[in-house]
This record gives sequence, C-alpha cells and structure tokens, in this order.
Amino acid sequence: MNSNEFYYKKTILSLIPLMECFQLVECVFCNEILDDFFMKLN
Repeated sequence: MNSNEFYYKKTILSLIPLMECFQLVECVFCNEILDDFFMKLN
C-alpha cells in the first residue's frame, strides 16, 4: 500500500466520528464542508 492510500485511509478513519456527529445534527453546512474536502482529495 502506498503512502497516499495510507494517508487517505487514516483521514477517513479520523473523519468517521465527525460524520456520525454530522448525521446526528443533519447539518447541511457540515455536509458541504465534507463534500468540499473530498473534492480536494480527488
């Protein structure tokens, strides 16, 4: 596994608690931030 892949998985794992929080809040603004973040990753 290359370092990019490792970094990506590490980032996803760190985001999981945040995503759960966003789902609880059902916050459109938060989802937009997440979308923006993933756009930058790609």
